[in-house]
Amino acid sequence: MAIIPAFTRNFCSKCNKIRITSSGKIISCLYEKEGMNILPLLRNNCSHEAIADLFRQAVSYKPENGKHAVSNSVRTSMSEIGG
Repeated sequence: MAIIPAFTRNFCSKCNKIRITSSGKIISCLYEKEGMNILPLLRNNCSHEAIADLFRQAVSYKPENGKHAVSNSVRTSMSEIGG
């Protein structure tokens, strides 16, 4: 077990997590602000393959390092998504 300080990014290269917010956004990086909206696919009863494609796309946008996140789209706090 380890405590990850809120403003370090030394764990980014090993991160293999994605998150889904309560508002239906797929977040591939704790420092990503916008995310990808999965709700339209779920509400329109899209195929499992379409949903899987969206997850693949989200993972492909995952930065190698959180420092590469666009500065104007960075979250102000990981607590915004329960991070």
